[in-house]
Amino acid sequence: MSGITLVLLFSGYFLWIIFYVLTIRRSYLDKICGAPMIGICLGISWEFMFSFIEPQLPVMSLCNKLWFFCDSIILIEFLAYNKSEFPSKLPSAWFYPTTIASLLLSFALVVCFTYQFQDLTGRISGFFMLLPMSIWFNTMLIGRGHLGGQSLYAAIAKLLGTLSFAVISYQHDPGSKLLNFLYPSILLFDLIYCALIIRTARKLQISPWTRL
Repeated sequence: MSGITLVLLFSGYFLWIIFYVLTIRRSYLDKICGAPMIGICLGISWEFMFSFIEPQLPVMSLCNKLWFFCDSIILIEFLAYNKSEFPSKLPSAWFYPTTIASLLLSFALVVCFTYQFQDLTGRISGFFMLLPMSIWFNTMLIGRGHLGGQSLYAAIAKLLGTLSFAVISYQHDPGSKLLNFLYPSILLFDLIYCALIIRTARKLQISPWTRL
């Protein structure tokens, strides 16, 4: 593994940890989780899969476990703060069972995808789930109309962290049509998300650059 690849690898892990920490902090301060439910469920399922069932190289496995720990906190925040966002037409008692069911189905999906396509490093499934996740962040922000649990710095960390992994993945497999579609698509929606945060902040007369 070249020096540049190592720098990109650890930059990607570090930037995603920054995203998690900032999201945890902002969610706690605003008392609303800053991540969409399905995104949390898919993320925590992927991290569990490639931390404990199909662990990667020791250092990478350790980073995945750190991600899993951070995502577990975000899941707890979601359960603690986001019951008010549950659709009013459904019984509120369904909130916790629905979240648990989504988590179990997400884990089953990650497991099936991993072994069906022999994606034992999680590279394909990781990017495959990042595209809908990036879209969900945009729809969450548009639907809420406020910045609860979210910050521009978290969004930028997510964007740059994913970009770092995309460069490494492209170097490893430049001929993959699926991945070459996913890289720019994820980047596009991450850029849109950053722009929407800035737009929403200005509409609310909040400086996005002073909000951590």
